Amino acid sequence: SFIDAQLAEAGESLQIARAAIEDYKANRGLTSLSSEENRLLARLSDLQNQLEELAIERTLYDRLIDRISSGGLGRDKVHQFALLSELAQSRGVQFYYDRLLELLEDRTAKLGPSGMDLSHPDIQAIDRRITETQDYLLGAARDAADALQVHAQALSQSLSDVQTELKSLPGVETELTRLQNQVEIHTDMYKYLLSRLQESQIAEAEISPYVDVLDPADWAWPVSGGRSVNVIFGGLIGLLLGLGAVFFLEYLDRSLRSTADIEAALGLPVLGWIPTVENGASSHLALVALQDPDGRAVEAYRVLRTNLAFSTAREERAISLVFTSPGPGEGKSTTAGNLAAVLAARGDRTLLVDADLRRGTLHTAFDVLKSVGLSELLVSGLDPREAIRPDVRPNLDLLPAGRRTPNPSELLGSHAMGQLLRQWREQYRWVLLDAPPVLAVTDPVVLAAVADATIIIVKAGETDRRAALRAIQQLARVEARLIGTVLNEIQRTRSEDGYYLDYYYYAPET
Repeated sequence: SFIDAQLAEAGESLQIARAAIEDYKANRGLTSLSSEENRLLARLSDLQNQLEELAIERTLYDRLIDRISSGGLGRDKVHQFALLSELAQSRGVQFYYDRLLELLEDRTAKLGPSGMDLSHPDIQAIDRRITETQDYLLGAARDAADALQVHAQALSQSLSDVQTELKSLPGVETELTRLQNQVEIHTDMYKYLLSRLQESQIAEAEISPYVDVLDPADWAWPVSGGRSVNVIFGGLIGLLLGLGAVFFLEYLDRSLRSTADIEAALGLPVLGWIPTVENGASSHLALVALQDPDGRAVEAYRVLRTNLAFSTAREERAISLVFTSPGPGEGKSTTAGNLAAVLAARGDRTLLVDADLRRGTLHTAFDVLKSVGLSELLVSGLDPREAIRPDVRPNLDLLPAGRRTPNPSELLGSHAMGQLLRQWREQYRWVLLDAPPVLAVTDPVVLAAVADATIIIVKAGETDRRAALRAIQQLARVEARLIGTVLNEIQRTRSEDGYYLDYYYYAPET
């Protein structure tokens, strides 16, 4: 009884020590020290990069102010600040810079070898407008430089705060180690008391009588049948257990494996089924439509192209199509890239947009720079022609994701994104948008609300039907137009959907 009471007290002390660790982590917002340190280091690097960018832009403004203040900008000097058109965040500076450049070029054209002289009234009027524009540009540059200084001070303060948090981590580690030591001490005490309690119970049982015979055994006799009966019964029992295990595993498997599974579970038509690529491509995104145009997988993308054209022709014409999936790694980027290639090969003018502003990969597949891209178009209002990579393949243009932004879902659902889609509707036959997974972030749901239609990519044998249903429900809440699914990475030996393609490509010649 004494040990039992001590054991209860030790258990209570152990619970208190564990609760102290949980409260400390909750108050500090910690999951682990390594993850907290990585987060602070990433934040520190980002702040330093922003300060360097501000310093570059501030230097450019200071040089512009000094040049104007020391005598103005001539036609030969104004081109030294051409970088303003790319870095300037102030619309006023950019406007007056462009205006000054136009005036200087107009003045040079009117003077010319056989044109007006310096005393001509038109030349004098242009000189007055040049002086006035330089004054406006000087004021706008000073305002922009002051704004950059304020922004830089705020970033410096944030950088100092992050550095202070990094310095405090050793103290956090010391306190956390102390609390963990307390838990280990109470755990050892609890285990020791528990073992002593079990020993005392065994000793108590040894004091009592060992065995009491309640009913004597009857006469025994051998079981008839012998070894053959045991073998038969053992085989039947093994067969039943094997069948039970097979049905149990089949019941636990909730993945979507065939078009019949998708149509029964999701209620959506299957626009195409894509076989597993077996060409040994080393890139993360294999563009088989460009690497092996006569292969079995490319023919599957052509079937998808045909089904897509007929499915969108029956209803309202769909130009912009969002490609997404319930989770990551299910082939949405590969499907969008290869489908864009086969659409362009047929002669349809196609735009492929990397709308994954967090982890876009299409620029690596086509070997282009990631920036300038979609994020810069939505943030700074650039002309789309400055960001779109024309004719990466015949009839195929590519718009990469661009630099990573802190608010991708707000950008994709903005008025600017809607304007871009309406503008592209007049320029392209197809606009394919590669979006992130539905269950990971809200970006594809926001994008599906402004696009014409949405296609969900399902990976055969891996995509869980419950995850696919949740993705469809989220898209339905914004009244997205779901036109179908694509069953990706079908194994030749595991699915009946690839039978006809296998027959055509692998049947022996007669």
